[in-house]
Amino acid sequence: MPFNDVSARDLQLQNPLWTSGKAIDTFAPCGPALVTLDEIDDLQALGLRTRVNGELRQQGTTASLIFGPAELVAWLSRTMTLLPGDIVATGTPAGVGAAQGRFLHAGDTVEVEIDGLGTLVNRVRDE
Repeated sequence: MPFNDVSARDLQLQNPLWTSGKAIDTFAPCGPALVTLDEIDDLQALGLRTRVNGELRQQGTTASLIFGPAELVAWLSRTMTLLPGDIVATGTPAGVGAAQGRFLHAGDTVEVEIDGLGTLVNRVRDE
């Protein structure tokens, strides 16, 4: 399912651990629906796109993941118990805004889309 890996860069860069900039309430929206593996034709060939205010910012495919889903689950399950409903976020395509000096602002709309799985739409707001 689409997952928006939101980051508060100001908090994230205050220390070497990324947790403070990523583990904030509302910072991991996902959806619009969870699908099971039998509903996907080819897990290694899904197109991914992120748009901000309609502008394409990221584009890639699951074929270009550094570690595929099966490898990630195998590695993680060696050190932790994975249960039905657990979410493993696999990473993001090239084009992260911070790397380009582009940051989100209140009122921006972010869309995370995966072919055949739907589009997650979030509006950015200051807290």
